[in-house]
Amino acid sequence: MIPCNCKRAVYPGNVDMVVHELRTPLTVITGMLATLRDRMDVLPSATTHELIEAAGRNARQMAQLLDAVSDARRASRGALPVDPEPTDLGALVRGSIAELCAGHNWPTPTITVTGDATADADPGRIRQVLANLLSNAYKFSPTGTPVTVTVRGANGTAEISVHDDGPGIPPELRHELFSKFGRLDQTGQGMGLGLYISREIARAHGGDLELRDGPGATFTLTLPRAAARDRVEPNGH
Repeated sequence: MIPCNCKRAVYPGNVDMVVHELRTPLTVITGMLATLRDRMDVLPSATTHELIEAAGRNARQMAQLLDAVSDARRASRGALPVDPEPTDLGALVRGSIAELCAGHNWPTPTITVTGDATADADPGRIRQVLANLLSNAYKFSPTGTPVTVTVRGANGTAEISVHDDGPGIPPELRHELFSKFGRLDQTGQGMGLGLYISREIARAHGGDLELRDGPGATFTLTLPRAAARDRVEPNGH
């Protein structure tokens, strides 16, 4: 990954960042709807279909951005919900990566699964973490360089590691990686919530997410095989 300028933004900057990120897809949707309104009767059906599909993609992007803001708010209060169940992380990772690569037109990474990688995990939340880590890996490493995903079970834990062969992250900046609104992208794109939310998801499971030493960048999600958590019975006991 490229070196980042992950300075913690103050509150007004955070609001401006969120507004900017939401405004972009909203502007696209508004423009496409205006085109459909004014030219529906003369546009070829294929063009109409393309405009509707593009508006739908941008609407989904807005929904994802709003979900991220909501997750960040709940995480900051220690109230990020997870719904764990016994999960084969190897199977989950293989299936999720196939869907993510098809949906984002990413090259398929090399996947290795070793040991018993069954954990008490929320499949949807783990997919969310994996999507964030893969997005960063492909975004910040040179085109054509390999990305590898390793799933491993050992010593009472299960791990998912995502590695890229980019330049990595300087040690003096690593403490900012998981901060809220800390961005890896020097161009200022994105809200800087992906790694923050991903680590909070890991910790809500009783695990953690960390950056390990290079070369390149390796992010490792660690989960307990049987996450210890307090559960409240229906009768309150």
